[in-house]
Amino acid sequence: MSELPEYRRPWWHRWAGLLGEPRRRWRGMDERERFQAGIVLRVVLLGVLVYATSWPLALLVVVIFSLQYAQQYIPDRYAWARRAAIPTLVLLVAVLYPFYNANLPDMRWLGAFPP
Repeated sequence: MSELPEYRRPWWHRWAGLLGEPRRRWRGMDERERFQAGIVLRVVLLGVLVYATSWPLALLVVVIFSLQYAQQYIPDRYAWARRAAIPTLVLLVAVLYPFYNANLPDMRWLGAFPP
């Protein structure tokens, strides 16, 4: 029995591989395209954070993403800096928490807080 043309197949046959399509496209990309797609995805996430929360949180996410990309350019003789970059940033966020704690209710995740 021969394969039916796509316009003759039932609609659920056309949608059967939909969940695996992003994975197939990602695996079909080379390293440069994956790098560019990763940047685009991070920019979209940043836009959502700026809209849904506040700009200080978005700025923190930008710093984290920048550290992630900058770590590969740190020379080997400064390997200690590569290992200490993310923990230092987490420590900085924890120490500065009292200063930005007052602005946390401004985030628009679930509506007005406190009720």
